[in-house]
Amino acid sequence: TASGERLDNEQFTTAHKTLPFGTWLQVTNLANGKSVKVRVNDRGPYATGMDLDLSKSAFAAIASTGTGVITTEYSIITDTTTVPTTTEEITDTTVDSTDGTTTTTDQLPPPIDEYTF
Repeated sequence: TASGERLDNEQFTTAHKTLPFGTWLQVTNLANGKSVKVRVNDRGPYATGMDLDLSKSAFAAIASTGTGVITTEYSIITDTTTVPTTTEEITDTTVDSTDGTTTTTDQLPPPIDEYTF
């Protein structure tokens, strides 16, 4: 990656054109309401109209990997006390409004030593 880290699609990371490496984001899939916390560790995407390029596991937590491109909303996590440090803190439970089923996401992104906002 542009930050010098090896690409690890098992981690919850993302690419962004300008946000500082180490910035944490809350990313929400607008189609289903599922969300995930990711850390910026790469640059891109450079395709017109795209702001983020999520790692495979981060994408899979909020959408089917067969979908390819989704519409999301994201915000910078400015309160570092909300940055996940344990599996329990990153667990998000969402309820499907069409059938009432619940989905729990409990994958933990890699720890980082310093937060930059």
